[in-house]
Amino acid sequence: MADQEEQWQKVQIKTFTKWCNMHLAKKGRKIEDVTNDLKDGVQLCALLEIIGETTLKCNQKPKMRIQMTENIDYALKFIKSRDVKLVGIGPVDIVDGNVKLTLGLIWTLILRFAISELSAEGLSAKQGLLLWCQKKCEPYPVKVENFSESFKDGRVFCALIHRHRPDLIDWESVGDNDAENLEKAFSICEKELGIPRLLDVEDIVSMPRPDEKSVMTYVAAMYKVFSANDQVEKAGQRAGNYLDLLKATQDMQHDYEQRAQALKDGIAAEKAKIEAVEPAGDYQGIRAQIQETKEYRKNNKRQFIKEQADLSVLFSQINSKLRGMKRPPYVAPEGLEPKALEQCVIDIGESERQLRKKLSAAMRDCLNAIRKAFADPANAFDAETTKYRDAVQEEKDEDVKQQIEVLKQQLEELKAMEGKLDEIEKAERAQEEANIEENEFTDENYDDLKFAYEQVVGMYNKKIAFLEAQVNESETGLTPEQMQEFRESFDAFDESKDGKLQKLEFRSCMNSLGLLDVDFTGGEDKHFEEIWDKLRNGNDYIDFDTYANYMKEMNDQNPSPEQVNEIFSTITNGKDFVTEADMQKAGMTPEQIEYVKANAPAKGEGYDYKAMVGAN
Repeated sequence: MADQEEQWQKVQIKTFTKWCNMHLAKKGRKIEDVTNDLKDGVQLCALLEIIGETTLKCNQKPKMRIQMTENIDYALKFIKSRDVKLVGIGPVDIVDGNVKLTLGLIWTLILRFAISELSAEGLSAKQGLLLWCQKKCEPYPVKVENFSESFKDGRVFCALIHRHRPDLIDWESVGDNDAENLEKAFSICEKELGIPRLLDVEDIVSMPRPDEKSVMTYVAAMYKVFSANDQVEKAGQRAGNYLDLLKATQDMQHDYEQRAQALKDGIAAEKAKIEAVEPAGDYQGIRAQIQETKEYRKNNKRQFIKEQADLSVLFSQINSKLRGMKRPPYVAPEGLEPKALEQCVIDIGESERQLRKKLSAAMRDCLNAIRKAFADPANAFDAETTKYRDAVQEEKDEDVKQQIEVLKQQLEELKAMEGKLDEIEKAERAQEEANIEENEFTDENYDDLKFAYEQVVGMYNKKIAFLEAQVNESETGLTPEQMQEFRESFDAFDESKDGKLQKLEFRSCMNSLGLLDVDFTGGEDKHFEEIWDKLRNGNDYIDFDTYANYMKEMNDQNPSPEQVNEIFSTITNGKDFVTEADMQKAGMTPEQIEYVKANAPAKGEGYDYKAMVGAN
């Protein structure tokens, strides 16, 4: 035993000397032997200034013993000022080169300045560092029980490196040769991670039990590097997420500007083409020009309108994202603002109207009465459609639910107008039969009015759905995607389409979702009956809101004890105990099953899960 302690002491001297030099190198200093080179206090004070980030009063050229003692005294007082207790260590002990106490002093510094942050949560520095090693090595076939034998084969060192930097070491290359494993780990730490060789391979393999203080010193140096890397990586991930979002927003801005410029240029080119048209000198020529104008309205014009509307939505989305990021709002380049693009559409519409007026003038002798028969209802319909379009686009500060009610009322009024389209279509056919190609009393035609009407109806439906989703998410905690999923499963089994699930419909739905076992016997299912009685609230059906709330509970990732009790009831098909076979069938992991077996009292053929979760 004495020989082993002597070996440990030699390793500690070597390791602690290297540890001191790792820090002293920052000031261009170096010692050869920690037990001899600290006697005058100069190197010790320099070490404390580096690791303690301070400045100490120190005689840099002590010649007499009393001067050396004073230097050591300054150092020890500083150490005590950092709430470090030095038991039985005095200045004379260090000046006299007391090996045991000098090593004890350096070990105290290592604990205080290298791994003290691991002493939180009631753990000592040693326990904290060991716990860190154990957590990091969980995925690997190694055992970390202490800082001695556990590190002898070098596999734990390799596991720590691979866990943090898998690019530096191939875990498959870590074999059964202790010396090779240690050399691999120490070499990588030195060359790739900047961790000095505080330990040598022979310091480990030549001893039946490696010196735990020396191993802890080395592991603490690894912890410093890897914990710093973890913080940097987490910060990098957060920065990366922010930059990704910022880039996505910038990409949206770039997309907006490109599309806005293309729309503006396209409208300008089409407008110049429209304004260059002059009526032909004959009836057939004018008819051909009118037909060309119709084609423009069905194609280019609608594309212009649709693109301008899409860009307006995109502009709003950009600023919504920026508000969420607490960044200044996006201001489009001059001439590409949504209002400017809207004006471009208005301007080309005016040019188009002017062209149609010129063409219409050449057909002035046609039947004005038939024109009026179409123009009057078409103009009225367009005015009404425009009124509702303006109303649905208006942003209001009133309560969201109130907005929904107003919008639904307006939508009903809008739908009541649809019947007027039949009258307008009939009047337009009368014009076509009379070879009336253009109507000077109106700018509208049936297709445009129907298109505009359907667009406005669609705008109402989309806005109502968006606002209802907001209300639903705020009231129920369900996202629109969850609500859609629950709605689809509910509707799939609501055969009568009355918004209610009868008992058989609800059971079929539960079976399809895997929440109940399929029962081919036709007998009673106690577990299902309990769920049914709980949810139907005295009725002979379950409505959608009740169904959605139940599905939300079943999908809750942080359920209450009562919900956990219901979950286990589902797993056991209503039994008040759970068997190992039940849990295996439910896909629970062996660790989870073992936890239940260890914590739930025995009951029946299995375990009392109610007692375990604390649910009545």
